[in-house]
Amino acid sequence: MTQDFAFLKRIYNAFDQFRPLPAGDPAYVDFTEVRRDGDILVSDQSTS
Repeated sequence: MTQDFAFLKRIYNAFDQFRPLPAGDPAYVDFTEVRRDGDILVSDQSTS
């Protein structure tokens, strides 16, 4: 399990989450079909 965690940590750290993929990058995966239009509303008010 420790080796698996170390491997996943290396993969995670290999990517810069704040740098978007350039246009046409082959690593891009289009999830439009499952995400639909992607409009997600978030409320900062409690529901109680």
